[in-house]
Amino acid sequence: MGLRQFSTHTWVWFPDMHFAFVPPGSPKPIDRHDPKAISVAMQILADIRPDSFGQVGDLAHLGYLSHWAVGRDMQGKVPAQDGESVAMNIENDNNGINRWLDQTERILPKKCEKYQLEGNHEEILRNSRQMNKFQGWVTKDWYPEKAWVLDERKIKWVPYQSYNAVGGKNWVDCGRLKIFHGHYASSNHLKKHFEDHGGSGGYGHLHTVAEETFKHGQFPATVFTFGCLCAREASYHRGRNNAWAQAMLEVYVQPSGQFNHQIIRIINGQAIRNGKVYNAKPLKGLE
Repeated sequence: MGLRQFSTHTWVWFPDMHFAFVPPGSPKPIDRHDPKAISVAMQILADIRPDSFGQVGDLAHLGYLSHWAVGRDMQGKVPAQDGESVAMNIENDNNGINRWLDQTERILPKKCEKYQLEGNHEEILRNSRQMNKFQGWVTKDWYPEKAWVLDERKIKWVPYQSYNAVGGKNWVDCGRLKIFHGHYASSNHLKKHFEDHGGSGGYGHLHTVAEETFKHGQFPATVFTFGCLCAREASYHRGRNNAWAQAMLEVYVQPSGQFNHQIIRIINGQAIRNGKVYNAKPLKGLE
């Protein structure tokens, strides 16, 4: 007797990307996206052709606006790979993000449902818009939903906020799995996110890959974090070893809401999925 067949809904999620763009010829910032990892993820995305696709937040880095940069008298500048600093601006970042969104839309099926979560780095813009020191600079570029043309792209925006806060939920339901950006960074972040969301959940935020199962109702709950697509070296690491891991998430949701998930690791610009090897290729406009 053959296996009973049933349909599944396929999801793909990209974790923290931290896009940071500079004019051609400028030294690259340390804290930025990794074109090689993104190239591999895009190739896998093209093969999966999901029913739904989302980016889990921290699409932009925006370090030049953070309180860390302002406190160090580096407002508008960030540490660069040449050991000095480089000036950056929101317009360049938004142009680069739109180039990535254009490329992504060409890959995805026409009927693919799309989501963009707000992360704590996009929240930098939301908070900065309210600061007196930035009032003379605020334009539509400071509103990601407008600057990234999300309505026209039919991409649903999910705000970064406290759990179930007034104004809506801060997660996307993939059957019984909730996908959200993530709020905690302590050593017991998996348990704290489980307690917040009361069931299975997946998130970015920490740039690491970790998973734990918790006792929950009829079925155990799985809570995991699924890495990043940014460079593994951060300016504040100062060359120290770290636990950051590049990856992406594939989820198959059954009609019952139960799900199977796969965290696809990307190591040095290479990944393997279903026996196929993916190697990084140049990505025009995203270098």
